[in-house]
Amino acid sequence: FVSTIQAGAAVKIKFELYNSEQKPEDELNYWILEQLKGTNRTVVASAHMKGWEVIPKLWNANCLLTGTLKAAGVTTTIVFTFQVIQAASEMLFENLSPTGFDFTDSYGRALVDRAR
Repeated sequence: FVSTIQAGAAVKIKFELYNSEQKPEDELNYWILEQLKGTNRTVVASAHMKGWEVIPKLWNANCLLTGTLKAAGVTTTIVFTFQVIQAASEMLFENLSPTGFDFTDSYGRALVDRAR
């Protein structure tokens, strides 16, 4: 800034930026704000703010009805495919129980291609 910011002034700064595809290390996920004064840029106030949680997207996510039976009221197969960005030890699928669907005896089996 070129002009002086008076005491008690509320300042709002908007940045448009590209979010990282991967979550930063916790010890690096902070913003530092310093208020400087004079030509020697003396720090007169500062704040440290924790950054936000970065949740990577799954790439190429698709859901396909692949079972041979595709009519209403029959049991069929749905296949979900996606590419992960970060390594993980667990995947959670949660169905929201849309009206008319019965997931009572459903199960999942994962086939993981470990090649990069």
